[in-house]
Order: sequence, then structure tokens, then C-alpha cells
Amino acid sequence: MKLKKNQNKLKRLKIQDKEVNLESAFKAFQESLKIRTFEEYPFNCADSKNYLGLAYIELSKIRDKKINLENAFDAFQEALKIRTFENYPIKYAEIQYHLGIAYVEIAEVQDEKLNLTNAINSFNNALKIYTSNCYPVKYDMIQNELERINHDFNG
Repeated sequence: MKLKKNQNKLKRLKIQDKEVNLESAFKAFQESLKIRTFEEYPFNCADSKNYLGLAYIELSKIRDKKINLENAFDAFQEALKIRTFENYPIKYAEIQYHLGIAYVEIAEVQDEKLNLTNAINSFNNALKIYTSNCYPVKYDMIQNELERINHDFNG
């Protein structure tokens, strides 16, 4: 009984540490975005927005899932204004993959079919760059996500 209680306490502490670390990351991203503006440093700003989106996905696993995922979508969409398929295809694919993950996550709490369809579209956009020949690991990661979605649709 005491072991179970200690395990639960440790789990809460890990979540609290993760949340504190994410809050620190958000502050750092906000500070960097004061300098790394779209106007002066568009590429760097897009990087910060992409990482900000990832941080929101992680925070959504701890609290306020819907709000944090909406913030992630906003950050990724901002990054895609710079990281276009034509100009930065690899970074574009990376963000599309992250968008796909965010859509899978939000499908758990709202509009499952629509958000899983959006996830499929994002993953397929990423696969335009992440081919099996050039990026086999990333290709396989995306294929695994698509199989999971297919299972959810048909499961």
C-alpha cells in the first residue's frame, strides 16, 4: 500500500516538474519572439513558433487539452506562413507532421472524424517530402500514425 502511495506521489511530482519546465519554455519562447520577429528574422521566428506549438501539445497532455491544442494550431499555422512547401520543404514537412499529431490529440475531445481527417491530410502533406527512400524513419513514423487513425476509423 505504501509503495503504491509513493508511486502516485512520484507521478504527481513528475507531472508538476514537466508543467514547470513547460512554463519556463513558454516564457523563453515569448522572449525570443520579441526579437525573432517575422519581419526581421522570419526563419528563426518560424522555428520558435514550431517549438512553441510542440510545447503546447505537451502541455495539453497535462491540462486544458482543447485550449492548449488550439494554441498549438495557431503556432503551427504562423510557422507555415514562412515554412512553405516551395521555400523550405523539409521544415514544411516537419510542421505538417506536428500538425497531424495535434489533430490526433484534439480528436480525442472534439469532432473526432473531422480532426482525424485533418490529421490524415497533414500527414499526407508531410509524406510529399518524407518519402520512404529519402526519409525512411520519418516515413515509417507517419505510416504508423496513419495506421492508428485507420484503426480508430474502422476499429
